[in-house]
Amino acid sequence: MMLMQIPIYDSHFFIGFPVLLWLAYDSYRRYRKNQNISTLYLAYASLWMSITMFCFGFPALFTSNPRILSLFTFIGDCMLASALLFMWLLSIRAFLSNKPKTMFVANCVVIALAIGS
Repeated sequence: MMLMQIPIYDSHFFIGFPVLLWLAYDSYRRYRKNQNISTLYLAYASLWMSITMFCFGFPALFTSNPRILSLFTFIGDCMLASALLFMWLLSIRAFLSNKPKTMFVANCVVIALAIGS
């Protein structure tokens, strides 16, 4: 299998993948030390976003088959939605942490919207 030319518009995927993977590892390591749920949300969001970067960028290096590229784009989109879900949960926790009933309703709405979309 021969490597194809590296597309310049995918360069941010190649840079973002290892950076976000390192951030996910570091955040998870910090979560195990502190047990802060916000750090865990950040670790999950970074992990899913790094998988997104991988799925969007790397398959274009090895193939031009539209079926394979479509499959990886779909997987990347699903991972992106998961990463954004965790960022929403992190935002809700940051801004509504002193209002437990409002926080519960906001979490339910965000999860319902994520499942529905």
